Amino acid sequence: MDKNQAKVTVLVLPFSCEENRQRALDCVREQSPEDAQILCVKESGSGVSALADLLEEASGDYIYLLQEHYYPEKNMLEQCFLRAREDNADIVLFGGKKYNRKKDEFDTAEDVLATKLVKSLPRPFSRRNVPDRLFSLSAPDTNAKFFRKDFLRKLLREHKRACGLSLAVGFPSAALALAERVSYIDEPLMRYRVFPGTGSLNDRLSASERIDLLEDLYDLLWAEGLFVEMEKTFVSFALTEIGKAVNACRDRDVPVAVCRGTVSTEHGDIQGHDRQHRIRFGHFLGGRE
Repeated sequence: MDKNQAKVTVLVLPFSCEENRQRALDCVREQSPEDAQILCVKESGSGVSALADLLEEASGDYIYLLQEHYYPEKNMLEQCFLRAREDNADIVLFGGKKYNRKKDEFDTAEDVLATKLVKSLPRPFSRRNVPDRLFSLSAPDTNAKFFRKDFLRKLLREHKRACGLSLAVGFPSAALALAERVSYIDEPLMRYRVFPGTGSLNDRLSASERIDLLEDLYDLLWAEGLFVEMEKTFVSFALTEIGKAVNACRDRDVPVAVCRGTVSTEHGDIQGHDRQHRIRFGHFLGGRE
């Protein structure tokens, strides 16, 4: 690649552990030096508020958002760059491996890339090819996604509701829904391993934050006129994320009740605040109120 102009910019999102950050950066630096420009996001949290400014600093035509616990394989950036150029893609999806503690080795993870489903799709594809299962194709975060910079710029400029979403939940799904050209590489190009005492951006979301983000994604799909087309995939995704919110409450030994559109605890809402937080399944499943 041209040594005077990086073709890929790696945006390193905030890490909870400096040792993990160095591990990840070492994986990026193992790729040939001219492959990537590296920019570190200083702002904490999981929102996209810092993304627009960083895109202006990025010299690469393509963007990879590096999060904690995800370690790129040596040829990941090169392969994604070539596939993106070949298919003129807004997003390139790829597979990954997760660490299996019992076997002390990495196994291919179907929840990173749904390989059987992806293989049935043309290359490139869009939501129109798979409206009922789009959000099931890839993990809900940014880690197994490679973005065209101009697409991200346009997304943030023209779809203001996307700016309030999270890089962990919501924003990657909105990007998939709005992309016109999505390609894929049916290979594991990154490794996922959680080291003790740390958590990913997704893990750090509170239960209330997770549910608020689902409602924001729902509002965006309605505003863009996409919800009717994508209702099935959204509902499936939302129920999975609500399950994570409920499990987060159970981890704190707080009794949780889920019934007819309400998720609550004996202390009030799912966060234990002084108000009840309602999850309107009827709102998701039956249309807007």
